[in-house]
Amino acid sequence: MTLWDYNHWKVSGSFRYLLLASSINLAIMVFPEFSNSLSPVNLHRQDQAAALKTHVIPAAHGYAFQVKKGEHFRVVDLYGEQVVDFAAWVQGTDLREKLSMAYTRFHLDGVTPAVGEYLWTNNDEPILQVVDDTVKVHDMTFMSCFPKMYEKEGIKGHRSCAGNISEAMAPYGMNGVLDVT
Repeated sequence: MTLWDYNHWKVSGSFRYLLLASSINLAIMVFPEFSNSLSPVNLHRQDQAAALKTHVIPAAHGYAFQVKKGEHFRVVDLYGEQVVDFAAWVQGTDLREKLSMAYTRFHLDGVTPAVGEYLWTNNDEPILQVVDDTVKVHDMTFMSCFPKMYEKEGIKGHRSCAGNISEAMAPYGMNGVLDVT
């Protein structure tokens, strides 16, 4: 199977809750701290063997998973050129400390992270480091789509990224889309 685009991240700090929501199928691969599994684009057999967890997220759904400091994870776009909404929270903070695009943009002095740079929390702490990125284009200025956005356009009952995220994070204490935005 040839894969089009992926992002590979290393977790900084303590345990994290990570959540992905997407309009298409994605593959998630979580690797141990000292994994050498950084091969580009293809899901090689050694990658699958080294992965602690591999999960395919169905289209128009979310998936929550936990990773530890030093572990790596890879988000793979199975069909290419698709949008992925990504969120992360620090475990043990009642979902208060989370990935912040505003803090990240401040530290990046721009809007697109490069390999080696970090994403930051709303507590001004690094949460993730970019290890590899074949996507290169990232929207860090617009929020996740949410149910009221569709309702204002006359579309009721449409799944949304904020809804997908809150649904997947419900077992971790998330109460609804307002906890996402």
